[in-house]
Parts: sequence; structure tokens; C-alpha cells
Amino acid sequence: MSETHLKPVGQKLSFALYVKDLWRRRFFMMSFARARVEGQNSSAVLGQFWLLLTPLLTAAVYYLLFGVILGVSRGIENFIAFLIIGVMMFRFTSNSANAGAMAILSNKGLIRSLHFPRALLPISASLQQLLQFLPSLVIVLVAVLATGEPIRITWLLLIPIIVLQFIFNTGLAFVLARIVNRARDLAKLSPFLIRMWGYLSGIFFSIELSKERFPDLIEPFLSYNPAHIFMQLTRSAFIESIEVPISYWAWGAGWAITIFVLGFVFFFKGEGKYGRD
Repeated sequence: MSETHLKPVGQKLSFALYVKDLWRRRFFMMSFARARVEGQNSSAVLGQFWLLLTPLLTAAVYYLLFGVILGVSRGIENFIAFLIIGVMMFRFTSNSANAGAMAILSNKGLIRSLHFPRALLPISASLQQLLQFLPSLVIVLVAVLATGEPIRITWLLLIPIIVLQFIFNTGLAFVLARIVNRARDLAKLSPFLIRMWGYLSGIFFSIELSKERFPDLIEPFLSYNPAHIFMQLTRSAFIESIEVPISYWAWGAGWAITIFVLGFVFFFKGEGKYGRD
């Protein structure tokens, strides 16, 4: 073979060729994510049932601590559905962020053995969390029906909400994958920071009903941070008493597109350095 056809291993492609190569491997990304989901709980007695049981137990603990003991449910109509939706939607983002953060570090063997666009790994991690999240929607549907919420056409809004949140989650996975690859200690710290983010996003309390408790500089961050936006959009779709301004849709789309584009470019600029330590 002529030397002109040889390329160094790990050579960085142009941005356009990189995206094209990534698109060619889209079916592998889905298969890779599906295989990880199927293998995650295969050794457990209850198997894939843990995909439903884990978020349900999390919601039960939050209800006991914050709804019963601390009484933060005061003033919130249908607190059970409010809480379950908050738990499910934030778990979708937090699990994607944590999985994305470890996407490079946990696949070093694959990176050193094969040549492929490294962005495939955080995308697959985000896809894996999407596949694990979808069964938990059964819990949401059961909760809203059991608590007396009527079936409404707004339930269909869940589809674009999940699409926007998945795009946002993937962008966040890009950012964390590169940062954690450079600063390994953040792999231990990021779960705590993400959990604090969730607590400040209104998983178990209403930011709208508690605005007077927050300083003026903090309240806008709490109200318009992406985790809260996606929670409230979902709650408004399922809980009749909750309404959100139309601007929340613009905020949700803006967060999703901005974080995805910036995250992808940020990750791409580190291509060629992943797995070479």
C-alpha cells in the first residue's frame, strides 16, 4: 500500500469528517447502549425490574423525609405526582451526567484497541440512560392516574420534553467526559455536585411557592436552570393545577441546543488525547 494511504492512529479528522464518521456508526451506538442496559442488572435476582424499583424507592424515601417529616408538601397540590415526576426527570439528567463523566475512563481498553470517533462513548452513555429511563414513565403514568389527574392531550408533550432533555443530557455528557478525563478527582466529586443541583432545582419543593425565601440573585438561577425547566414542563403536562409560561419551552430548547453544540465542540477539541495517558 502506498504511504499516501496510511494515516497515523488517533489522527484528528476535520470537524465535518468527524461528524460524518460518527453518523455512520449510529447503529453501533444504539446497539452498544442496549447491550449495556441488558447487562447491567443481568446478575440481579429481579433483573431489569430494578429499572422501575430504583426510582420508585428513591421517590418513597424523598416522600417520607421531605413530605412527611419536614412537611415541604404544604401548598403543593398532588404532592405525590409532583415528587415522582421531579425524581424521575432529574434522575434522567443526573444518571446521564454521571455516566457521561465516566465515558472515557471506563472504556480505555476500547479506546486503545479501536479507532473510532470518541464522541461515540458519551453519546452511547446518554442513550443507555434514555433506555433505562423510559420504563420509569410507567410509574409516572400510574402515579398521576392514581392521584386523580385526568387524561389530557397535554400528556403528548412528554415526547418533545424527553427529546429536548436527551439533547441537553448528551451535551452535558460531552462536557463532563472531557473534564473528568483531564481531572480524575472530579469523577468522585461530580456526583455530589449533581445531587446538590437536584436539591436546588425543586425536586421535592416548589420554587414558585418559595421565591420569597431566596435572595434576589439566586432565585432566577433556581427558576431558569435546565433541571427545573424540564421538571416543570413535565409537571404541567401531567398535573392540571400546574401551569408554566410559554417561555419555559424557549428556555428548554435554548438550554438543550446550546449545551449540546458547545459540549460537542468542546469534546471534539480534545479528540486525540483521550486514552493516551
